[in-house]
Amino acid sequence: MKKTTLLLLLVTLAFSWNGYGQGIETFNAITGNSGSYLSRNWTGDDGSTWTATNARTSEDINGDAITLNDDKANTFVQSGTISQGIGNITISTQRKFSGGSSVLSVFINDVKVGTVPVETAVTTTTISNVNISGNIVIKLWNDTGGSNNGGSDRVGIDDVTWTTYSVLPVELIGLSGQTYEKKNELTWTTVSEINNDYFTIEKSLDGMHYNKIGSVQGNGNSTSMIDYSFNDFEINTTLVYYKLTQVDFDGTKEDVGVIKVTRELNTIFSYPNPASDELNFSFNTNYEGDIIIEYIDIQGKSISENVTVNSNSSFKSTVFQTLSSGLYFTRISENGTIIQSMKIVKL
Repeated sequence: MKKTTLLLLLVTLAFSWNGYGQGIETFNAITGNSGSYLSRNWTGDDGSTWTATNARTSEDINGDAITLNDDKANTFVQSGTISQGIGNITISTQRKFSGGSSVLSVFINDVKVGTVPVETAVTTTTISNVNISGNIVIKLWNDTGGSNNGGSDRVGIDDVTWTTYSVLPVELIGLSGQTYEKKNELTWTTVSEINNDYFTIEKSLDGMHYNKIGSVQGNGNSTSMIDYSFNDFEINTTLVYYKLTQVDFDGTKEDVGVIKVTRELNTIFSYPNPASDELNFSFNTNYEGDIIIEYIDIQGKSISENVTVNSNSSFKSTVFQTLSSGLYFTRISENGTIIQSMKIVKL
């Protein structure tokens, strides 16, 4: 069947993103106000169990802070397991008491992702594009401080914040809508899939209120290009919105995108084109009664066919079978008014 119109109003490409949430540790949950450097643990603002070695709690920065010692090689603050990954991390630091210039090393899952400076003044630093998904552990290590490492900085740490990070379970390279004679067709292609159970398709006439009209099975896990399609045969309106949603095996949903498809109800379709012996016309129109189909060749000679049609009817042209091979300019008229023109090739 011949494609008639391509109406791609919006293409949504779905890739990884970061910054959809934020975590924070203020150190306000540490109990006591101790000047002794001890091992400590507490429940952080994120709900995980945080720990610190060689740390005191008597110093403030933006409120309660934790201060790491300067003369121990293995001195750090570490989070428990945090879900939803990490995009960027921001840390406020300040040198406490005397000392020289140093930095605090930042590790995620025991991999060093950067350093932040330790100065006399409070310094707030962001390490961007860390971009690690899944469960993570944050470790702030005073590895350049202390006499064992050539430094002498005791570092106060406060208000560690981070953006969360995830990777979409499905990566798309296109989402489009096309009109055919008797249907609207949605197509999309994935280039990778993780735990992809299925897609749902919802439909709306106003772009606000959607109803589910079907689903398409996913392919679980894949790193290959996979083409998908869905046909909507309920095409009684000229404008319709479609929403595509991806669903994981655990029920987690991600909206992939929305497209708007417009079709002319008063349209006449011809198929196949080019055609050899048989040419069909389908009237997806409000026209009823007598019409004239006129075939005009490249020399200007014409031959006409009178047809009586009903709304949303179809028929096979008998005149077309008698035509010689070539290109024809075809006009369809009702009561002397041309209602549609098209080019048709006879093989």
